[in-house]
Amino acid sequence: MSLETIDAPMRTHWPAVSPMRVSWMITAAIAIADVAGIAMLGFSVPLIKGGLIAGIALMMLGLCWIYTVKRPDARIAAASKATLFLIVFTLVLATLSYLACSLGWPLQDEGFEAFDRALGFYWPAHMSFVAERPALANFLLIAYQTSMPQVALVILVLVATQRYERLEQFLLLFAITATVVILSAAAWPSFGAFAVNLPPSEVLAPISDPYPAAWHMKHFLALRDGSLREIPLSNFQGLVSFPSFHTALALITVWALFPVRWFSAPIYVLNGVLIFSTLAIGGHYLADVIGGAFISLAAIALVSRKSVISRVPVDRSPA
Repeated sequence: MSLETIDAPMRTHWPAVSPMRVSWMITAAIAIADVAGIAMLGFSVPLIKGGLIAGIALMMLGLCWIYTVKRPDARIAAASKATLFLIVFTLVLATLSYLACSLGWPLQDEGFEAFDRALGFYWPAHMSFVAERPALANFLLIAYQTSMPQVALVILVLVATQRYERLEQFLLLFAITATVVILSAAAWPSFGAFAVNLPPSEVLAPISDPYPAAWHMKHFLALRDGSLREIPLSNFQGLVSFPSFHTALALITVWALFPVRWFSAPIYVLNGVLIFSTLAIGGHYLADVIGGAFISLAAIALVSRKSVISRVPVDRSPA
């Protein structure tokens, strides 16, 4: 299924809904779940540690108001609204991720490893292949670390080319895929291929930062054994192995920038490398990557029903 096919308009008689309105509705629903979960599971939230984040959010809110009401400027208003949404949404979703992880449901690593073997993929062999080629390993590490910076890039490019509807659809895709990823991780938690098959230090030695897939271990284990009952607003860690959000985010980024013809080719290449890097550098099972891809493609198919979730046609003019 090509991105061009997915993006094709589909006929329906359902009423149109603003993408941004749906995104904020999802955020509000998650926030309500957070409040309930914090109370039921006995968590605390040290608000003082989130002061800097709150300050940035308030600044974005102020910019939204100024450049929407007082001194209208569509580009600055769109950029500040997108940034504000991502800050608020990331906070509420990361909180949900911590609450879900604390449930301590049975790990599914055996099943994911069996799935990989059935497809002929053996993670330790793949990790060794990459680690034996330091140039490749460090190139993949750089690509892997571009995931979140690419979100900022999407905002800048779509605002600069005045594709405001496309930006709203991207933010909705971000909200849908991230939410489904967190809920899936709660239902099928796993420690991750890196943690389960922890490679010896001599294998990892050639990689400049060999432990990006292990950053989550401390919080992951502490949440599951009950020793961590505080939401670290200023130090969130990604706790998800299955499905891979890096994979999902790479695909929705490609979709978002697809109409910007002068930009789409390098984005295709970069995110293709990024998805490949999630295996060794991200410590993901192949099952994680397939799961992330399925979620993002399903979300793209839904959001691309422009007569269902849209306000104006997507701008397809060349940049």
